[in-house]
Amino acid sequence: GQGVIDLVASYDYVEGIGIDDPFEYPEFTQISNYIDDFLVNYPNETDFWEILNKNLVTELLTEPIPTEFGFDYQLGEVLDSLTVDMGVQSGSGDVFIPRSSIVTGTPGTEVNLDESWSFVLEDYAIEHQGQGVIDLVASYDYVEGIGIDDPFEYP
Repeated sequence: GQGVIDLVASYDYVEGIGIDDPFEYPEFTQISNYIDDFLVNYPNETDFWEILNKNLVTELLTEPIPTEFGFDYQLGEVLDSLTVDMGVQSGSGDVFIPRSSIVTGTPGTEVNLDESWSFVLEDYAIEHQGQGVIDLVASYDYVEGIGIDDPFEYP
């Protein structure tokens, strides 16, 4: 379905990047274009946001990123880690609760993933020491390997 997301990609470079070749630094618009293409052409509309985000991080760290400069970036070679925070706005997928998937990938012989999820109940009416309104945030970290064999492991 339709969704509106706020996406923040942040990455830590390997030690010594750019010392011998300043072009080792990936130019961010090339990565942004790749992410846009990934999201527009994502093949499975029924995947949970967590799975989409996990697949995005894994692909960014393992697949060549084409550039307009005539060569490809290999982010797994120049990054210590990559984190994508995907904030899903209220109303996306007909769910009126804002939520967020955060996936951090560490490249290696295979990509190691650390995943977390949060959601917010905004303007929640509560009676405690009188009437009040709170924003309640629930945030949790997933166990390593969640969803690999069964995507319905995600709560």
